[in-house]
Amino acid sequence: MFLLFFIPCCYFSQDGSDILYLKTSEISKEIQGKFIHIDFYNKSFGRKRIQDSIDLPINKNIIRFQEVRNDTGFNNWFDKQSLLSVSKIDSKKLQIEKFQLTGFDDRNLYVTAFINYLKDDKIMKKSKEEMIIERSKIVEILVKNE
Repeated sequence: MFLLFFIPCCYFSQDGSDILYLKTSEISKEIQGKFIHIDFYNKSFGRKRIQDSIDLPINKNIIRFQEVRNDTGFNNWFDKQSLLSVSKIDSKKLQIEKFQLTGFDDRNLYVTAFINYLKDDKIMKKSKEEMIIERSKIVEILVKNE
């Protein structure tokens, strides 16, 4: 009897996340200006651990980043997601802390990347970079749900 009650509660209960997950087809003007993360190539959710990498332009250089996801499938926090450079640049790792969606069309997302330059896991410098990211590289958008 207990199992009959417990299973539906777990299945339909709300998690503790502050993230809203959207397919690229669900992007609308309502999220323009909001902070987002981008899940590239393969959906990373719950126990499925995929660390996709993506090449992005930073200061006119192409830098390879790897997804850093802290996603348990239940309590997922926006601020614990990021992209981290695979290699160091001037002895620093680059971390894209988040993006801000500035626009979109049928083929691309237009974003501002918020970048941290890390040395020994400490932020040494911050910067911003305007980017255009092709929708074909994106599986879903993670929007900070405030």
